[in-house]
Amino acid sequence: SQGAPPQWSTLSVSGGGGTTGCANCVSMISPVSVNGMNWVSCADYCRSGTWGGHTDWRMPTFDEAINYRTNAAIAPNGGWISNYIWTSTPWDARVGTPSAGHWVVFRESNGNWDNDLHTIASYFCRCVR
Repeated sequence: SQGAPPQWSTLSVSGGGGTTGCANCVSMISPVSVNGMNWVSCADYCRSGTWGGHTDWRMPTFDEAINYRTNAAIAPNGGWISNYIWTSTPWDARVGTPSAGHWVVFRESNGNWDNDLHTIASYFCRCVR
């Protein structure tokens, strides 16, 4: 299990409801992984992670990654990474042309997104709860 604490315990967002101001938004994000990994390893990394005493971590959807990046009160230690992170959103959910085995990847530093093949590509991993 990973011992580093979460970067913050709640996100400050505008609109919506609930304690974070967003009824369906994540409330915590994990530190970014030290190394890149494929999509399956990222999913395993999140499922097996323990940060801040919590064990219910998962990969963010593309929309959640956009939300936490846009609405975070503060950037995590080290800032937003300039490399892509994996999301749990299949590529064909975002565009009209399906690409089997491709998943949306998100660049936190500037909000750009793209796609890549889950078994070959290596990107960083950040988990949410």
